[in-house]
Amino acid sequence: MTASGGRLPLMRRTPASTLVVAVCAVSLLGCATPESPPTERSSAGSSLVEVIERVRANPERRAQSVTACTRSLRDSVEGFRYEPFMAGLFDVPVEEAGTTFCSALIEAVISDALTAADLAVFRRPRGERSYQPLGDLFRELLEAHERLGSQEAKQTGRAIAAAGP
Repeated sequence: MTASGGRLPLMRRTPASTLVVAVCAVSLLGCATPESPPTERSSAGSSLVEVIERVRANPERRAQSVTACTRSLRDSVEGFRYEPFMAGLFDVPVEEAGTTFCSALIEAVISDALTAADLAVFRRPRGERSYQPLGDLFRELLEAHERLGSQEAKQTGRAIAAAGP
């Protein structure tokens, strides 16, 4: 389901769509494992792997982690336009794609739905793994995004009920 209540369209498997998914996974998460050297730095001085490790250790710092992830993502995929793909995946405006991706990633890490071992799979050469980990990753991100939307809806409902008529 999408945030607007519709069903997520299935992506036709074409060479171009497979390439987009592969490039996104490598670009967005290739540096997000403990085995990778922290060479990609954001303007705040944090690599995506450092952001993930910090939020794993300090889940109460969710908001700061989303901000750091968004910066790191922006800096590490310089020149690659991931926003349209992520906007379509999460059914959000293009301007919100990076923050939405990072919010879902941080939620998945905090909830332990996405572990360091899950992310480490992407460091292995493509020939040594199937597409399954990529599908698992995107499903976990979509589930985390839906959880966040559900939590937001509950909070909005409580606020409306508290305000009264």
